[in-house]
Amino acid sequence: MKKVFSVKRIVKIISLLVAVIITALFMQQYILLHYDSNRLRLDGFYLEEKDTVDIALIGSSEVYASFAPGMAYDKFGFTSYDYATASCTPTAAITQVKEVMDNQSPKMILMEVNAFLYGADKDGQDLNAFKESSIRNYIDNIPMNDNKKAFLDEYIDKDLHIEYYLPIIKYHSAWNDYPDSIRYLRSCFEQQVRGESLLKGFKTRTRVFQPLQKTYNAEVLKDTKKSPLTETAVTELNKLMKYCKENKINIVFFRAPHLISDNNVVRSERNNTIAEMVRKNGFDFYDFERDYKKIGIDLKNDFYNYDHLNIYGCEKFTEYLGKLLVDKYNIGKTELNESQQKNWTKAAASFRKLYDYSDDLIKTEKKYITLEDDTETIEHIG
Repeated sequence: MKKVFSVKRIVKIISLLVAVIITALFMQQYILLHYDSNRLRLDGFYLEEKDTVDIALIGSSEVYASFAPGMAYDKFGFTSYDYATASCTPTAAITQVKEVMDNQSPKMILMEVNAFLYGADKDGQDLNAFKESSIRNYIDNIPMNDNKKAFLDEYIDKDLHIEYYLPIIKYHSAWNDYPDSIRYLRSCFEQQVRGESLLKGFKTRTRVFQPLQKTYNAEVLKDTKKSPLTETAVTELNKLMKYCKENKINIVFFRAPHLISDNNVVRSERNNTIAEMVRKNGFDFYDFERDYKKIGIDLKNDFYNYDHLNIYGCEKFTEYLGKLLVDKYNIGKTELNESQQKNWTKAAASFRKLYDYSDDLIKTEKKYITLEDDTETIEHIG
C-alpha cells in the first residue's frame, strides 16, 4: 500500500513540476517580456520565408524610421527588411550581420553607422556599447542560437548569462508594464498568427518637428574635421569589416539624414572618421546626412525629431536610396512565387495606407506640427 501511495505521490509531484515549467516557459515566451517595437520588428524578420529578402538594412532606429521596404517594393520591385533596434550597440553589429546571413541570402547589407558614433564617458568607455537597455533591445529579441551565445560569451559577464537565457528572471515584474504594453503584445500575437510583418520593420511617428535650436546641416557640408571614435567603436568596426571581407559579404555603410544641432555636431565629425576608415578598407560609404539637398529633404518638414525622418522624409529617402541601389548596384526585382508576391503586395499597400493616414492627420490636425516633444504624437508600430 505504501509503495502504491509513494508512486502516486511521485507522479503528482512530477506532474506539478512539469506544469510549473510549462507555465513558466509560456509566461517567459508570451507574457513576462518587455514588449516593444524592437521585439515586433525582429519577430517579423524571423517570420520571413528564407531567401526572400534581397536587401537587409541593419543598425539603429535611423534605419526603420528612414527606409520603407513596402514602398521600395512597390516602386522598384526588390524586397528588403529593416533589421534594426533602437540604440544599437557597436558590439551588436557583427551579430546583426550573422543573423541576417543565417536566415536570408541578401544581395546586399546596408549598415547605418550610428552605433559607432556615441563617444566616450569621462572614463573613456563607450557611452552606449555596454548599456544594458541598449544591449537588451537587440539580444533579448533574437533566437537562442550560436550567435546569441557567442555575443554573451564575449560581452556579458558570465554571472549574468542566466538572465539572458531565461529572461523571465529579468522581466518577472513585467506586469508593471501593463496595460501600456498590451498594444505591442497584441501586435506580436497578430503578427505570429498572420505569419508575416505588414511593414517589414518600418516604424514612424505622425509628426512634423520644427526645431527651436539652430541647425548646422548647411555648415557641415564642407566640414572635414574628424573627431575620434571610442576604442570600442574602432575595435568593433574593424572586426565587422574584417568579418565581411573574409566571408565575402556585400556590405555598404551609410549615415542617415539628421537634423544637426549643437548637441550632435560632434557626431558628424566622428562620421567623417568612420567614412575614412570604411573607404580605406575598400567598402562604399554614403553620407546621406550631407546629401540632404540631393535627396530633397526639407529640414523644416521632413523630420519627427532631431534624429529621425518622418513619413515625408522617409518617402524621399526611400526613393533616393532605392534608385541608387538599382542604378549603381544593379539590384533588380526579386523573384517571388505567387504567395510571396501577395505578401509583398500587402506590405506595399500597408505602407501606402499608413502614409495616407499620417498625411491626413498632419494636414487636418495642426497639433502634429510641433516645436516641442508632443505626447499626443501617434506611434505606428505595425
